[in-house]
Amino acid sequence: MDSMEKVKLFLETIKFEHTLFALPFAYLGLILGEQGWPHPGKLLWVTLAMVGLRTVGMIANRLADLDFDRENPRTSRWPLSMGLISKRALAWVCAPALFIYYFAAYKLNPLCFLLSPIPVAMIFTYPYLKRYTWLCHIFLGGILAMAPVGGWMASRGVISLDPLPLAFAVLFWVAGFDIIYSLQDEVFDRSKGLFSIPAKLGRGWASAISAGFHVLAVLSLVWLGGINHLHVFYWTGIFVATIAVFQDHVRGPKLFFLPNISFSLIVFVATWLDLVMR
Repeated sequence: MDSMEKVKLFLETIKFEHTLFALPFAYLGLILGEQGWPHPGKLLWVTLAMVGLRTVGMIANRLADLDFDRENPRTSRWPLSMGLISKRALAWVCAPALFIYYFAAYKLNPLCFLLSPIPVAMIFTYPYLKRYTWLCHIFLGGILAMAPVGGWMASRGVISLDPLPLAFAVLFWVAGFDIIYSLQDEVFDRSKGLFSIPAKLGRGWASAISAGFHVLAVLSLVWLGGINHLHVFYWTGIFVATIAVFQDHVRGPKLFFLPNISFSLIVFVATWLDLVMR
């Protein structure tokens, strides 16, 4: 196996393309903090922090769930489950990715560096929550909700309630689509005693709760637009993003990537345009 194939397997294992879920919201927190386009240096360090942290999080998740992934028909063909990439190789990548995250937080400002261990603790906790509580979906939403908060702190260097509406929007959006995604594993999770909402409450209740979370996500974005006095670009974008995210409930879990990446990017572009076009 050549180097390019190994890199491809690694990126497939950590689902690198899913970085696009949270990264636009980190940028959005930064842009709202700056009230416009940020300095390229800040943008670079926020990007590296996000990529580093998410890489560590996905490695931790894959290693913790490996035994389940090997048994689950949906995940049994993944590279790590099939032994195409080793646990040791993933573990070796974890250290430099963690260094990149901490170094980027250090370069941003003292507050970002001081609080940087909190997301790390959360991402190492998350993979085990499904064994004990259905709140795992909300906890995952909470992890990604730190992206806009971190972006804001990267800009202002202070703790503030200002990014809270955006954080709530991300929390409920992620919790909602994670429930839909876990519908694929309803039978497997139930057989293993895992605490996903579909496994514990059934498909009907899971779909209803997911839809409720997505309504709360949209309402949080309405709150954000109101307190920031955003205008036509923003509200048009939120309307389109709402249609995109509710495609989750029409298309089902196997096609969840496109509606959710659309939601993330549309909200980012709409907010950015509204700020720069003032």
